[in-house]
Amino acid sequence: MRDPAAQVNVGTLWIAVQQRAGKRVAYVYDVAIEAGHQRKGHATRAFLALEEKARALGLAGIALHVFGHNAAAHALYVKLGYLPTNVNMYKSIEVGSCAGT
Repeated sequence: MRDPAAQVNVGTLWIAVQQRAGKRVAYVYDVAIEAGHQRKGHATRAFLALEEKARALGLAGIALHVFGHNAAAHALYVKLGYLPTNVNMYKSIEVGSCAGT
C-alpha cells in the first residue's frame, strides 16, 4: 500500500484467489499498516481498491478472518460492510479444578 500524498509504502494487503462455497473469492491473508501510518485511512483505501480489483477479476466477494480480540480490525470490516459467516468460541479453564466445587 502506498500513501497517495507522500508516495511511500505504508503497509501490505496480502490476498489470494480461492474457491469458497463454489465461488471464486479474494481471501485476505494479512493486512498490516506501519505504526506511524495507522489511523489515516490507508486500510480503508486498500480494501476499497481490493473491491475494485475483485470486480475486475470477476470474483464473487472477499473473505477474511479477524481475531476476536482485534476490535479495531473488526470495526473497520463492519464499517466496510463485511458480515460474520461463523463464530469460534473458547473458554479457558483451570487445570485440576472441577465444576461445582
